[in-house]
Amino acid sequence: MFEEARKHLLGKDVYLDTSYPPGLCFQSPDWVLEMIHGHDPNRILFGTDTPFARQKEDFEYILRLPIFEDLKEKILWKNGQRLLGLPEA
Repeated sequence: MFEEARKHLLGKDVYLDTSYPPGLCFQSPDWVLEMIHGHDPNRILFGTDTPFARQKEDFEYILRLPIFEDLKEKILWKNGQRLLGLPEA
């Protein structure tokens, strides 16, 4: 339901996560980058659909994306840390 997500959620005051069975790593980088750049970078979270996703591959996929390191950190852990009220390491 990618088109529906783009139409109804992108840019809204909601959190998006990267969970996608069978794995985010199977998505086009262009589509993923469009979603990342079209949404508040403070509202994107690394997520998994355990046990149906490929967590390691999805994590590495995000590391390889051509985005700034601080945005990768936000997506992979800092946004979740902040949302859950966890102290910074």
